[in-house]
Amino acid sequence: MKTDKDDDREIEFSKQRQLRGFDDSETWSLTDTICRFIIPRLKRFKEVNNGIPHPLSMDEWNSILSKMLLAFELTAREEGARMWNDKEAKQIEEGLDLFREWFLALWW
Repeated sequence: MKTDKDDDREIEFSKQRQLRGFDDSETWSLTDTICRFIIPRLKRFKEVNNGIPHPLSMDEWNSILSKMLLAFELTAREEGARMWNDKEAKQIEEGLDLFREWFLALWW
């Protein structure tokens, strides 16, 4: 979560960022913080990855990575926070299940 410079807590948040690399505002919605951390890194991983987990094809692996990304993007979107239609809810569930299933394969 990004805080406003005029926020009275900004001095304390600044100290927290220096001490531990993040401030308490990142815990206000840890789900969003985690998603926003993962999204650009998972996108880049998909771009530069040159290997695939056995027994997948590159097309299958890219499809799995795309489903993971969509789940994080839907989860972190601002509009209508936490309001998803049935299709989106299923996409989130599928993508997060795939993330759990293939988490240890996210390396190259």
